[in-house]
Amino acid sequence: MLRPSNEVLTARLVAVTANAIMAETESGAYLKIMPSQKQRTDPLFWESIRAIVKAKLWVPVSKMKHQLLETDWLETVPVG
Repeated sequence: MLRPSNEVLTARLVAVTANAIMAETESGAYLKIMPSQKQRTDPLFWESIRAIVKAKLWVPVSKMKHQLLETDWLETVPVG
């Protein structure tokens, strides 16, 4: 099931600092993404984020909390 567009922003990650990620939305606005405590201490998370910044990929970001979505663009619905 696709998430409603009013819940998700499309953002391109543009910079990484020691404890935050800067992103640019499709409309050109900039926002600061604050990783969770678990993400802040996960070296693989930061390696992945740096690769996303380098590749200039667009990612889904929560509109209300300005956090990366764990489920990506699509939300899975259990079958059965």
